[in-house]
Amino acid sequence: MAALINYQICKIIFNLGKIHDERLMSIIYSAADVFVIPSLEDNLPNTVIESLMCGTPVIGFNIGGISDMVVHNIDGVLCEKQDADSLLKGITTFFDNQDSFDRNKIREKAVKKHDESVQADNYIALYESILKIA
Repeated sequence: MAALINYQICKIIFNLGKIHDERLMSIIYSAADVFVIPSLEDNLPNTVIESLMCGTPVIGFNIGGISDMVVHNIDGVLCEKQDADSLLKGITTFFDNQDSFDRNKIREKAVKKHDESVQADNYIALYESILKIA
């Protein structure tokens, strides 16, 4: 059964090569059903932020910054273990429940948390708090 699932998943994966144009990248993220990040170690991957900003759910391991950005069964699926079987289970779980993910809410939440202006305001507040201490 796992081999059949693997084959079915591989049939729907497209390698687009390197994408340098930000607008095209946004269109691709938005067109995708889901973004899968198989990283075993990562702190705050831009690819996850980019995906969420386009409203595209994320599947990844419950590690580092990924679990800080993705709420399980809200913004995507966080896999239980850090192995291929768990990732496959996460992918099949997503596709079994794909309609439960609200892409508009995923995008709204990401914009509120990760938009450039929000990040700039956070840095300004951080610098101001440091200057008050010094």
